[in-house]
Amino acid sequence: MTDAGNQYLELLEQRVALLGALGREFVDCRPAFVAMDLDRIYGHIGAQEELCRRIRSADSAMVALAGLAARRLVQPVRPPADDPATERFRGALAKLREAEKEVRQLARIHAAYLRRCRRTIDLFSNFIRSHGLTYTQPARAGSAAEAFAGGL
Repeated sequence: MTDAGNQYLELLEQRVALLGALGREFVDCRPAFVAMDLDRIYGHIGAQEELCRRIRSADSAMVALAGLAARRLVQPVRPPADDPATERFRGALAKLREAEKEVRQLARIHAAYLRRCRRTIDLFSNFIRSHGLTYTQPARAGSAAEAFAGGL
């Protein structure tokens, strides 16, 4: 396999690993959503954004490398079927398809968690809006003491 082929294969394997990490992150964030722990939720969102950024970066590098290789080739070169690099490449592609399928499923589940959280937030917002006048905002902590001190 050429240097460009090895680089492409490494990027492909990196993408598989990043997709796996993103899938684990989708699963790991569930308890934070169930507990409505905003600090942990924001931490998970940051980790997911970073993984997505790294996946986009690997994808861009793969596209650039594939474009460079395509410009260099006049006719496609077919490696022998029993070449270990070919088997490694096929294995990486199979792993990539499986990782993409798993992340799509986990993303659908994650979206359902987000929709449920949105409904909960909407419910609380409506409650506060409806009963906002019934339950007034408490006075400042120091105001009662200051009023009492001023009266003596």
